[in-house]
This record gives sequence, C-alpha cells and structure tokens, in this order.
Amino acid sequence: MDILTTRTLRYTDEGGGEEEKEVVLTIFQPFEQDPWDWVCVFDFEPPIKPRNVRARGFDLIRAFLHCLTYARLTFETTSWSKTGHWQGSRDCGLPAKAEGPLPLQPPEIPPPESNPGSLEVFATRKLARPDETGAAAELLLTVYEPYPTESGTWKCPFAFGPAETTPIRHGMGADFIEAALDGLALARAIYASMLPEGWAPPESGDLLDCDDLPIKIGRSFSMGRPTP
Repeated sequence: MDILTTRTLRYTDEGGGEEEKEVVLTIFQPFEQDPWDWVCVFDFEPPIKPRNVRARGFDLIRAFLHCLTYARLTFETTSWSKTGHWQGSRDCGLPAKAEGPLPLQPPEIPPPESNPGSLEVFATRKLARPDETGAAAELLLTVYEPYPTESGTWKCPFAFGPAETTPIRHGMGADFIEAALDGLALARAIYASMLPEGWAPPESGDLLDCDDLPIKIGRSFSMGRPTP
C-alpha cells in the first residue's frame, strides 16, 4: 500500500523520565474496493495491536475520516495516551465522535481565490443542492491534495465545482492531516450556508450532503452534528 501521510505523536513513560518518545501514525492511500465501499488503512510504529486496521466509508472522504477517528480510538487504548499529544494537543489533533450535540460555531469564510488549474485532486463528492424549483441538483465538491508551503504550513484547497475552473478556498494546518480536516470543516460550513433553512437532500439517490464532515472547535475536530 502506498503511504498517504504520517504524523508523529509524542509521549513520556509513566512514572519516570521526562524524555519524550515517539509513535508514528501512518495513513495509507484510500482505495475503492467495491462501488460505494472505500477502504483506508492506518498503522502505528512502534506497533499497536491490531495492526493495519481498515476503516471503511461510502467514498474516499468518509473512509479517510473514519480512519482518523479509529486511529485516535486505537491510540487511546494504550498507556501512551495518558501523556500522549501532538503539538501539545492531548486529542493528538485527530477527530472524535461527539457524545452529544455541538453548538453551531460557523467559521469565518474567506473569499475565494483563482484556481491555478494545476492542483492534484484528492477526492470528490457529488452533493445535492436545490435548483430554482427546490428539486435536488448536483453540486460537485472537489478536495485537492494538501501540500506544504514555503513557510512550513500546509494548505488543503477545495472548490464547489469542476476541478480546473472553479475558484478555490483553503484549509490550513501544521501537517497534511490538520490541513485536510480544516478544509473539510470549512467546506461543510460553506455548503450549509448554500442551503435554504429546512431543505434536505432526498434520502434516495446518489447525491450526498456534508453532514459527516468535521466541525472545528478551537483546534479540535468533532464528527458530531451541531445544535440547531
């Protein structure tokens, strides 16, 4: 399997020593096993059992988010998690399912930028959006591969439209994972702002929504639903 990205977590042993040790989380490139069945695998080094855990989803985005969520749950089963962190964040910068509804805190939406037309596509999703009659019409969400900037931060561009022509916005972060989560959280907020109050996509059909994308609270990410 090809490696998509890695993240180094740090911890100190219980009961002795201040020297931090490292645990490397590896996320492998998601792949489509069957129609509407994507797989994303993660592993830890030093090993945490079970090894090479498979997370699934109906598309690449869903499988990737499930993978990050399961990776956090797996790390939290170890004694390392008692002192573990990523850049000081005890949640290791990984999303978790909320135990209850979350307050809606819409992020500030930056203005769009011109699309250079040379970005590499990471994932797409066909969303439902109402047309003039209120019927569901297709809206394409394109998420591009996160990339590092000269300053050391990462950007995750995304657009609502065709890959090479639609203006883009960016998620930002300290690595691939944080930039991707930030971009997906921003995409969720923008999509919600496009929908009339009370409108929802039809339950049947191939068009989806963004309700499974993360919500950002501070520097943390939750997979819960906001409080109306």
